Amino acid sequence: MYPGEGRTEGYGSTLRKGDLEGKKAWADFLFHNVAPPAAVNHAVWPESPEGYRDANEAYCGHMVRLTRELFGRLSAELGLDEGAMAEAFGGDDVVLLQKINFYPPCPQPELALGLAPHTDMSTLTVLLSDEVQGLQIMSNGRYKAVLHRTTVSREKTRMSWPVFVEPPPEHVVGPHRQLVADEFPAKYKAKKFKDYKYCKINKLPQ
Repeated sequence: MYPGEGRTEGYGSTLRKGDLEGKKAWADFLFHNVAPPAAVNHAVWPESPEGYRDANEAYCGHMVRLTRELFGRLSAELGLDEGAMAEAFGGDDVVLLQKINFYPPCPQPELALGLAPHTDMSTLTVLLSDEVQGLQIMSNGRYKAVLHRTTVSREKTRMSWPVFVEPPPEHVVGPHRQLVADEFPAKYKAKKFKDYKYCKINKLPQ
């Protein structure tokens, strides 16, 4: 991980860290950017299994197209032009950050937790099961971030494979101007995404 450099990439583990709400943290993970090309650093991608890079790049190509379609549909639901949400979050510079979560079998799963209850900081989160969440700020509260957590199993290894869709670090995010009016005043301050992310990670007030 490279938090001091403003990057969230590399391997990490919670197995040696403290408790999550009174339970043992129980997860390993890998972060790396998959889009746009300028944000991709293959030095932090795994060298094995063989074929990982080719398969992952093909998969994430589908994620880029799916993200564009989701932005278009969300724009329409909010009464905006089809490209409004995509443009508001950075257009072609939108960052796709992939995380691979690995939850090994736990002998006492009732005493452990993979991830504590939380909301994601991304605009969208795309899972293999096609679950999507986020968009609370730009939609001025019309879409809500979903609180979720991860449990562990006594006998089975569990994995999840989310792709976080984020604005570029320097991009300013805030309520969309077309969704703010006298009867719907702005509920959130506009700020650079990197500043929002820093406050979220460090549990600081926004």
